[in-house]
Amino acid sequence: MAAKPLTATEFIDDVATQLNGEYTKADIKKVIGAVADTLQNSLADGYKVNLAGVGRFEPRAKAGRKKGDLIRNPFDPDAPPKEVTADEPTKVVVKAFPAAALKNGMPNPDSAKGQELAKKLLAK
Repeated sequence: MAAKPLTATEFIDDVATQLNGEYTKADIKKVIGAVADTLQNSLADGYKVNLAGVGRFEPRAKAGRKKGDLIRNPFDPDAPPKEVTADEPTKVVVKAFPAAALKNGMPNPDSAKGQELAKKLLAK
């Protein structure tokens, strides 16, 4: 089972609760939208963006492949390689690296909360 999705409305409600009603939900929605737009524009301009406590985002170029190139399945190394059937263009993608604070904020796998989360995520 994948992690349960948190809707934008629930996320905004949680932020508003944490800020003790100091800002309206509409204000929080505007700020989150502005952050997302600025992040997207900065990445499109080729900048790496580091948001303290959240993570680092950087644009990366992913080389295209030419028709006839051989590719292999990394999950089945014994399978024979396959040929690319059509040219694939170079892509620009975003690579995200979570901040240490986010990674370290996960529950310890030895704790009851960590065990419960692991069971939920591994259940199918």
